[in-house]
Amino acid sequence: MMACETNNNIIAIDAGTGFVKCVSSHLRVSFPSIYASRRLTRWEDPKEGTVEAVGYEAKKMSIYPDTVLVRAVLEGKIAEEKAFVAIIREAVRDLGCKGDIG
Repeated sequence: MMACETNNNIIAIDAGTGFVKCVSSHLRVSFPSIYASRRLTRWEDPKEGTVEAVGYEAKKMSIYPDTVLVRAVLEGKIAEEKAFVAIIREAVRDLGCKGDIG
């Protein structure tokens, strides 16, 4: 569980194995604690980049066979750092906080 104060607004984030739960003084947000990434093919995008998603968007992306799904937290510990940072950024963004967290 993480908590921080920004401009007299306190937020708390609980990133668990199943769900990420976020609370601020004015909003509550919950989404699945999963991270997905996949490479676009040249048929989808001429740049052939990588697409990343978190939460419900990651669940939607799982229909593609080449999608890699990752649980960011397993048994209370960070399992994948890149996925963990992505879900925390999404939680902060969903709460409406301005700026980047690193």
